[in-house]
Amino acid sequence: MFFAVTVLTVCLLLWPCAQHLGTLSALLLVWGIAIICFGLAMQAHVLKLAPDAADLAISMFSGLYNIGIGGGVLIGKFVARDAGLSWAGAFVVSRRAWRGASTSPSISQPVEEMEP
Repeated sequence: MFFAVTVLTVCLLLWPCAQHLGTLSALLLVWGIAIICFGLAMQAHVLKLAPDAADLAISMFSGLYNIGIGGGVLIGKFVARDAGLSWAGAFVVSRRAWRGASTSPSISQPVEEMEP
């Protein structure tokens, strides 16, 4: 678990260096792998603490983990809105345009012009 926390800390420190799409994608990939490792290490720790009630312990851990994700999304919504980050979804749209997926509907395209 220490390794996962260390990698997450390094990713946060390298965040200002992610100015290009490639470095941002690589940083987010490493971040995602570290989050998965952290979650698995926490589950193993929970199972070590409660070996006789593993099903109850894992279900409580899963519920609390999901509450944490939901709380982070709720706080992130307000932070993104107040910090002027309403363009954050543009990353997905720009990736589609970069790949040349011109057949998929874009956000700025009116509904009448979209192909079925």
